[in-house]
Amino acid sequence: MRRIYQRTTLRRGAGFILVEQLVAITVIAVTLAAIGALVSTTTRGASQIERRVALLQASNNLLSTMMPPRDGSVAPNLGGESWGHRWRMILSPAQADPGLVLRQNSRWVPLRVELLVQAPSGPALRLQTMRLQRIRSQ
Repeated sequence: MRRIYQRTTLRRGAGFILVEQLVAITVIAVTLAAIGALVSTTTRGASQIERRVALLQASNNLLSTMMPPRDGSVAPNLGGESWGHRWRMILSPAQADPGLVLRQNSRWVPLRVELLVQAPSGPALRLQTMRLQRIRSQ
């Protein structure tokens, strides 16, 4: 009698039951879903970084090529479209800034430069900087 009991016990523990298999399949499905979400997030983040870098490169090119010369007259607003990006540059004297003290006999005056660049896909970037402009001789 003892041998029969041992045989049936060994047979029951030899394989997986249906519940164990379902739990294993569920764990695998959840793991694959998490991996898919991670890959999707990484891809989306990489494309956002690429768009941001393209916007910064266009802004840098505009600052180096579209800036008016230092000793000529300055138009207060410049704008256009370059490299597929719409842009506007606003130049204004920085003398209106509180706390900024300028020498009266200086031949240079600081200008505030504000550059607004909008990518073809929609995101925009605003850069602000200062630039010295030569005062024209009277």
